[in-house]
Amino acid sequence: MNPASLHIFYDQRGNLLAFNKDGGLFVNLRWYEEWHDLDVKNGKTDKSLIFWYHTIAHEIAHNVFPTHNTEHEFLFAAICGNHLMDLAKLLNIDRDQQEAL
Repeated sequence: MNPASLHIFYDQRGNLLAFNKDGGLFVNLRWYEEWHDLDVKNGKTDKSLIFWYHTIAHEIAHNVFPTHNTEHEFLFAAICGNHLMDLAKLLNIDRDQQEAL
C-alpha cells in the first residue's frame, strides 16, 4: 500500500470509522482519539496497532470488493495473514518498550 493513499479526516458526529474512495483509505481521527490516544500517550500501543491494522486491512479489501461478501472476507483474511508477522514484530517492540519503563 502506498502511504500516500492513507488519509485522516475528523468527523465529530458521525459513526463512520473508516472508508475507501478511488483507491484511497480514509480513517477518522476522532475514533483514534476516543479509543486509543490516552493509552498510546502512556506508551501502550498494542491495542491501537491491532485495531488499526485490521481496520486498514478491511478497507484495503473493500478497494477490490466493495460489498461485504465471501470474496471480501477472504481477501481481508489474506491481507491480515500475509502481514501478521510484521504486526507481531511491532507488538514485540511495543512490549519491550513497556518493560523498559
